[in-house]
Amino acid sequence: DAGHEAGRHEGEHDHHGGLDPHIWLSPRLAIIQARAMRDGLIKVDPANRAAYEGNFTAFQAEAEALDAELATAFRGLGKNNRLLVYHPAWGYFCRAYGLKEVAVEKEGKEPTARGLAHLIDQAKREKAKVVFVQPQFSPRAAQTLAKAIGGRVVAIDPLGEDWGDNLRRVAREVRGALY
Repeated sequence: DAGHEAGRHEGEHDHHGGLDPHIWLSPRLAIIQARAMRDGLIKVDPANRAAYEGNFTAFQAEAEALDAELATAFRGLGKNNRLLVYHPAWGYFCRAYGLKEVAVEKEGKEPTARGLAHLIDQAKREKAKVVFVQPQFSPRAAQTLAKAIGGRVVAIDPLGEDWGDNLRRVAREVRGALY
């Protein structure tokens, strides 16, 4: 399983005691997931092996090209690599491209007043100007943080319908916030 093979790395987070489930946000790890799905489908439906192999090969090529594109987009970040997010869904994406995820929400809970004050101080020190939110969560704490740092809230969706185009859009938004 891709989550087990990926292990836990800096920038990843627990989801109420489990590993970060957002593996598909790293194209390299999505290839591992797709390979496991291909192998499982072949095992239960060997008659359609050629279709599963062909679909995997096409997906692998797409994912490898996307990975190379995103790696190029984030080359040369240096120390300006912190991604301020409301919900910590972007750990694998950040790890893949040299970013560090700083989450407003911790363990499924909004920050305390003290925690929010700490985030505001940290964001000001790092000159953060964007707080990324997901459409699946209330942006209230993120809006408070953005207002306090003179920044803005930008929605990025880890569940975007078109996987490749969504990750490209996220990369554009993140680059715009960091460069």
